Amino acid sequence: MRVVLLDHELYRLGLRRMLETFGDCEVVGEASTARAGLKLIAAFEPDVVVVDPVLRGFRSGSAIRKIRASAPGARVMILTEHGRVRDVATAMAAGASGYALKGDSIDEILRAVERVHLGRLYLSPSLDSDRDVTLDAHVAAAQQLAG
Repeated sequence: MRVVLLDHELYRLGLRRMLETFGDCEVVGEASTARAGLKLIAAFEPDVVVVDPVLRGFRSGSAIRKIRASAPGARVMILTEHGRVRDVATAMAAGASGYALKGDSIDEILRAVERVHLGRLYLSPSLDSDRDVTLDAHVAAAQQLAG
């Protein structure tokens, strides 16, 4: 699987190491801004784009749609510190395939990337207890925004 990482440098370094020890995963590009990331995505057409939506120039819904337009076969996985219902719903309604939290275990993040790569939706189990909001509320919010 070919992956592009859009995150701050420190996180990208750790993610690259983690992903490259995982089976057939190849990190083909990295960027710390949305603009640079979109250029990489168009050039490399990755299978999965792992992105933190707090990057400079990243506007969650529109950036996800631009990623999907640049590489229609790519799946977008959000990896961030925040699990607010509105953020999750906005990302999923815009076309993200997964939403994981940076506080999740390495195994859980690897499971998330694999699941997204296989075309399945993924929501971090940590979202279930985050701020007393259930996964059902995240899914309902996403459906409402999409619908």
